[in-house]
Amino acid sequence: MPRCARAHTRGIYSWAGDPPAGVPLTVVELNVLGGSASPAVVDEGTRDVSLVVLTELDTSTAAALDALGWDERFPHRVGRADPGGWSRPPTSPAPDEPKKIR
Repeated sequence: MPRCARAHTRGIYSWAGDPPAGVPLTVVELNVLGGSASPAVVDEGTRDVSLVVLTELDTSTAAALDALGWDERFPHRVGRADPGGWSRPPTSPAPDEPKKIR
């Protein structure tokens, strides 16, 4: 079985404007293991989601997902390298987190 692991990230993406009212939002975060995950498995596992965040994303995996039609399915993209995000609704990079003061 191809390897693909879940990962936790935070503060990477935010909605560009208000989130769509009354529309369910499904977010998937996957660690594609630096190219070890099968793009076909990633594609199949994200068919019905709103937003996908991929960590350990390499250029060959990103190109394979583009070849599988991700630019049409997820027209809004943030980041071309680790991490990368694809979304059906518009997104934008989240503002930097405030620095901690000692």
